Order: sequence, then C-alpha cells, then structure tokens
Amino acid sequence: MEGTGTGHQDQLQSALSQVLSVRAGIQELTQTLLQGDVAAGAPSEAAASLLQDVSTRVQQLGCVWGGVSKEIADLKAQQQQQQQEAQGPPRVHAATALPSWWQGPLQHHLQQELQQHYYELPPLPPFTQPASNQPYGSDALKAALQSVRSLCPEVILQVCSSTGVFGISTRDAAEVRLGCPPVFCAGIVLAQTGNPEPLRVTVDAYSQAPNLDPWSLSPQLVFKAISATGMRALTHFQRSAACRASLECKPGVVPQARASQAGAEALEDLLLWLLSYRNLFTQPSTVDGQLLVNEPMSLNPVPPLFRPYKVPREALRVHAIQGSPSAMHMHSVWEE
Repeated sequence: MEGTGTGHQDQLQSALSQVLSVRAGIQELTQTLLQGDVAAGAPSEAAASLLQDVSTRVQQLGCVWGGVSKEIADLKAQQQQQQQEAQGPPRVHAATALPSWWQGPLQHHLQQELQQHYYELPPLPPFTQPASNQPYGSDALKAALQSVRSLCPEVILQVCSSTGVFGISTRDAAEVRLGCPPVFCAGIVLAQTGNPEPLRVTVDAYSQAPNLDPWSLSPQLVFKAISATGMRALTHFQRSAACRASLECKPGVVPQARASQAGAEALEDLLLWLLSYRNLFTQPSTVDGQLLVNEPMSLNPVPPLFRPYKVPREALRVHAIQGSPSAMHMHSVWEE
C-alpha cells in the first residue's frame, strides 16, 4: 500500500509540472504577441513556434492526466472491494417480503436458511388454506341458518331452488323461506346459488306462504310496507357486515371467504330482524301507545309497522326471541 501511494504521488507531481509548463508557455506566447511581433494580421515565426510548443505541452498534459484518472478509479474500486470483504456477505433486511410463488419445499427451505444465518423470520401464513375454521360458500349459508334455528327453533326456515323446489341442499339454494306462524312469511332471494349474500326480501301474510313470490309485493298494505322497510334494513346489514369483515380481516383469509362470511352475517341479521315482527299485531306503538292507527293515505287501521334495525347484533337476537319492544307507526318514524 505504501508503494502504491508513492507511485500516485509521483504521477500527480508530474501532472502538476506539466500544468506549470503549459502555463509558462502561454505566458511567453502572450508576451511575444503583445510586443508587436504580429504584423499585418499574421503571427511571426517566433509566435508560431511558441504556439506549437504550447500545443505539444497540452497534449502531454492530457496523456498524463488520463493515466492519473485511471489510477484513481482503480484505487477507489479496490478500496470498496476491501470494505465489502471486511463487512462480510450482505444481510437481508427483516422487512423483505417473499414472493407469493415461493411455496411448498422452496418456501420452507428459504425460511430455515434465513432464520439460521441472518435473522429470525416470523412464520409465513399458508398460501393454500383459505381460512382457519371459517365456513365458506354454501357452508357459510348453512351455518347462518343453523344459528337462527338454534335461537328460534319454533320458526320454519327452509331453502328452495329458483323454481320453488324444497328439500334441497344449501349448495343448490337460490332462496331462503322464513315462516313465523301465524303472523307472516318471508322470501329472501340470494345473490347466487349457494351464496349466503341476500339480494331481495319480500314479506307477506303467513297464509300466503305456499304462493309466496319473492319478486312480487304483497297486495296487503301492511306487508307491502314491511317489505319496503326490509329492503332498507337489508342494505344496512350488508354495509355493516362488510365493514366488520374489512376491520376483522386476518392473514391467510382469501377474499372469497371474507365475502361469504359477510354475506352470511347480513343474512343472519336480516332473519333475526324479521323475527322481531312476531308481535306485529300485539305490540302497541312506543310513541303514542296505540295498537291500531288509521294510515294517512288509505285511512285503513294498521298496527305499528316499523321495527328498528340499526341496533347491536345482541339486541337483534333478543328481539328475535321475544319480539321487538320498540314499535312505531310509519307516519311517526323519524328517518335519519
């Protein structure tokens, strides 16, 4: 290293001497030109000789400086290589994420190597398992229906196809039928076959259960109004379930499983809210205490047709068992 440094000093000293030589030549040439050696616009022989000498010195300076620049670049590269050898192999940062295609034996091998040589890597979530102990698709639909049946075993809860065929599995279910004798029946259309997400709800009198069409409204004013409120409640339950699913997302849960779980929760909440109408003809209004009030448009006496749905899920379960203690006539409901 000492010899290398001495060689670089000699080259720099030579380059400095060349610079001083070029400077002296330029000064001499300038003095010659200023002393009047230039006549009729043409330089004299002395000036031309000095100009040629200065040009030669500049070329020599360029050659010397090119060699010095190359030596400096080589020295920097050598110093960087020595520093890397002294620091050892590069360490992998702990926040580096492995690509999704590193699966199976390759993923396990890389994880062991990184833990052994560089840093403690936390266990990677599995790529092939959609979720841990979470129902998916028709299983989520089956779980939601079973939850309602266990809470209210006296109600009638069935699934049917789009053509009204009962006694099928949840994988082929296109509709969910709810019966609360002797008060009402309800038909819920699913977004897809075997998908627990509800799409539409229609309520009618329990006596119309065999002829219920979820795509048509009841001719009776009471159940037509409940169906309209049910669609607003359905939208609320879907948004609430989607928010819970996004806030409670866990690693390893695929989006399809999360969507199925949100749809199952919305369906379960909708069924529980519909069961709060089990006291439709017995619960007076909590506003004025009256059971029957003339509807403003038709002047027909109707019971309180509104049951609150923006309540906690625990309250929905209690109301499904006992009936909602809060009931209001539609004309006295203050919509937010």
